[in-house]
Amino acid sequence: MSRRIRGQEVDIRVTVDGVLQEGTFTKIQDFTETPRTDITEKDFLGEPQTDLDIQHHGFDISFGVQVEDQRAIDFFSDVVSREEQQLPHPDITITVIYAFREGDSENRVKVYQEVFLKIAEDAFSGRKEYATTTFEGKCKKRPVLAA
Repeated sequence: MSRRIRGQEVDIRVTVDGVLQEGTFTKIQDFTETPRTDITEKDFLGEPQTDLDIQHHGFDISFGVQVEDQRAIDFFSDVVSREEQQLPHPDITITVIYAFREGDSENRVKVYQEVFLKIAEDAFSGRKEYATTTFEGKCKKRPVLAA
């Protein structure tokens, strides 16, 4: 048996203002994390080697869902409404739980905190295809915990 995990062994949960989201938010079909990290180079006169430095600025995330109900529409309507009323962005936390197959590997949980999330696109590709919504977000904090 392969030690590599599949999507069925990764559970993703979205909470908005402390409420676990259901419906459409449970039909996640893909998830991507991109660290926002820069490696900078500085050269100084009289030095034979370049100095390297790393700066980490947080994470970009994106995920797609198959639309099951009105929850994604209502979520983004609330985000826009809050912005128009100059209210704070909802408190969004995304939790990704990894269940590793081998007994000698501890499970891990990534907790994306204070996520700023938007709908990137709604897509309807064909008569027999499912409607999908793609979300994009950014966060500064993502602790990794043992499960």
